[in-house]
Amino acid sequence: MRTVKNATFFHFSTSTNYQKGKSYSFGDKLNNFYRFYENYKPAITADENGKNVILSEYTKYIRECIFEEVRQKEFPDYPSRKKCIWLVPPSLESLKFWHAQLPESRSLVKFTCSGLVHEGDERFLTTMYFNFPLQRKLAELYWSGENVLEDVNSREVLFYGAATAVEIYELQPRNLKIPDAATLGIPERM
Repeated sequence: MRTVKNATFFHFSTSTNYQKGKSYSFGDKLNNFYRFYENYKPAITADENGKNVILSEYTKYIRECIFEEVRQKEFPDYPSRKKCIWLVPPSLESLKFWHAQLPESRSLVKFTCSGLVHEGDERFLTTMYFNFPLQRKLAELYWSGENVLEDVNSREVLFYGAATAVEIYELQPRNLKIPDAATLGIPERM
């Protein structure tokens, strides 16, 4: 965990609620990801490929509960995955990686951030069906920051604090095209 002041990060959003020039505060209420689970009422039991949607969602939720349990116990000062905003480091490679993970995004928001960040490796978030001891170990590695520098693309940034939207780029869902590095004002590689 570290403190940042006026640092640039990006956020993929499935909504278009952010406004250029407006400041936002993160860390004091449930984020959209957790609100989804608070209000989850499955309408279907399987997707078009026959995958069990309910099992998949509840397994993700259990994983998140385990990660939060480990954070509260061993890393209580770190930003919670329940109340943070997820950000992406300012590199074109990272943005391409995360856009492929979040193809339904409708906008890419460039933020200037001041507050607390935790950088974790998203590879530790692999859902293991009902293997709680392994999930706890993965959570410990995630919160410790283990391997985060090995592959900058898989780095996710959890943020608490004040963020100002300095630019908003509209995206087309399922179209993985994003603005180039020069337009975004970032290096192609970190």
